[in-house]
Amino acid sequence: MVKGLDCPWLIHVNAKIYSTAFQVVTIDVDPATSVLRIFDRWGLMIYEDKGVNPSWNGLIDGSPAPIDSYLWHYSAQLKCGFEEYKTMGIVTIVR
Repeated sequence: MVKGLDCPWLIHVNAKIYSTAFQVVTIDVDPATSVLRIFDRWGLMIYEDKGVNPSWNGLIDGSPAPIDSYLWHYSAQLKCGFEEYKTMGIVTIVR
């Protein structure tokens, strides 16, 4: 189990108060193996980020993503090196 997995479920694009990026914040994982993938409703991967606390700012190829719900998938190797951690969820974009 990964301690400290924390991520929002809503992105409010161009907001000053609300979350403007989707970021997975973890501890106990190897940052070199940390991968966040975002998929649209048809299962097409629209974004990928790797490294420490990967994030998505709600853009697809530099343009704002349509208001919708997106599937996110996160995977990383645990620091102990014996197990891969995988989880997924839904993030929704609103304006």
